[in-house]
Amino acid sequence: MSADVTALPALQVRGLRIRYHNGPLAVRDADLDVHAGRITSLVGPNGAGKSTFLQGIAGVERRSPAQILGGSVRLGEREIVGTPVEAVSAAGIAFIPDRGKVFTDLTVREHLTLATGRIPAARRTSVRDGVLDTFPRVRSWLDRYGGGLSGGERQLVAMATALCREPVVLMVDEMSQGLSPAAVELVGQALLDLRGRGIAIVLVEQTRAVAERFADTIHAFERGRCAPAADLREAR
Repeated sequence: MSADVTALPALQVRGLRIRYHNGPLAVRDADLDVHAGRITSLVGPNGAGKSTFLQGIAGVERRSPAQILGGSVRLGEREIVGTPVEAVSAAGIAFIPDRGKVFTDLTVREHLTLATGRIPAARRTSVRDGVLDTFPRVRSWLDRYGGGLSGGERQLVAMATALCREPVVLMVDEMSQGLSPAAVELVGQALLDLRGRGIAIVLVEQTRAVAERFADTIHAFERGRCAPAADLREAR
């Protein structure tokens, strides 16, 4: 069972519109509510706008040719549209992209050390140790470099690194992409554990079967629009 859900969404998106260059809208007036202790999945084909949607929420679209034209993104009661990506991260949103999940030339230990850099020094060790208790496999990889990890291992390290930032919302783009069924199950179970800790999770997937395996709510994303498709909590 997932954690209790508060009335106020951890993340609330209203009317988000994003365009690449001077082309058509990639995200069209998209709305989404994400609650603590739930996994919300966005499912849709390549080019539907799912990744761009997450990038807009996380603030990283300003590092690409995309531009937010309008809409609201609220983290709790705080409006974050237009906020620099570093400030969005510090406010409590962790984003794991579909590519470049880890630095190939850094060890796993160095990833975790960087991720705890904004936490008060007196708490860094306890936070890191708590994350490693959550991801015990990662503890055995501390001296391995990111470039030597498999796809599933990189995904777990990326999640452990994100958790070191103590996020309120965790967004994972294309969680199962390129992973074996065993690795998908391993990563998915880790997400379920984080959900049980009260973290709000947004999971982007092309494969509906994977979304149905792990998500509480599925939204269909197509041609830049987001529409509720299924609430799976009652079936569990």
